[in-house]
Amino acid sequence: MILYAVIIHWRQRRITMNDLQKAQSLIFNRKIRLKTISQMTGIAYPTIRSYVVHPDKMRTAAWERINALSLLYDKLNASENNN
Repeated sequence: MILYAVIIHWRQRRITMNDLQKAQSLIFNRKIRLKTISQMTGIAYPTIRSYVVHPDKMRTAAWERINALSLLYDKLNASENNN
């Protein structure tokens, strides 16, 4: 029974996206324009554009930027799920 609970917990954890994955999904899926992302997060457009051109830069980006992108991702997905 304990092993079953551990497996269920592990699977649930794998399904959940971390902040970096949310930020990457927001930028690369292109459901929203990069200019709009810039305006909504306060992150400069050239910075966001550099993440598209050089995706590896997101791994070393400031936590505040990744967090802002992740929060926007959550906000947009919450509004999609409510509609």
